[in-house]
Amino acid sequence: MEFWFIFAGTFTKKRTNMRMMKLTAMMLALLSALAFSSCKKDEPTTLEKTQWERMLTGAEINKIIALMDGEIDADSQLPESAKLKLELDFFSQTDANLNVDIMITPGITIKMKMKMPYMYNASTKSVLLRLSKSQVLSVEPMFPAFEDIDLSEAEDVTGVVDWKNKTMKLTMQGENHPVHIELTQK
Repeated sequence: MEFWFIFAGTFTKKRTNMRMMKLTAMMLALLSALAFSSCKKDEPTTLEKTQWERMLTGAEINKIIALMDGEIDADSQLPESAKLKLELDFFSQTDANLNVDIMITPGITIKMKMKMPYMYNASTKSVLLRLSKSQVLSVEPMFPAFEDIDLSEAEDVTGVVDWKNKTMKLTMQGENHPVHIELTQK
């Protein structure tokens, strides 16, 4: 009889230990499920209210012009001291402002602001800037050559957003091959 009590006590201890292990496993599973469900997504689902920029040197501008035209034209070369600043402001879910500031020499600066529609696909992180549908809002100073800027024939610009590195890689179609420009998030 004494053996039975010893055996029953051991069996009861084993059942209690099993219950505690099951309870502990269920609690850990519940805690991990709560932790994963409460984690925020790191990547936004929209470009709205984000701003991106890039500063280009004279050499970079000349290289882009040559790639876009398919040839190097000595008459259209900018001095090495020239600078071009691109700012892309996605102010809504469908429209963005593109600000272009070109400093050709310290005394000659041209500023252009345009509004363009865009589309963003959060699952592929791709963006399509509808340059062909853009509208020039202002150009300063206004030279006669700038009065009739027509972008309806322009190629649309595609890109990919890397939220982790805070970069947007844009691709424009040049004469012979694509031209890439990388913007960083402000």
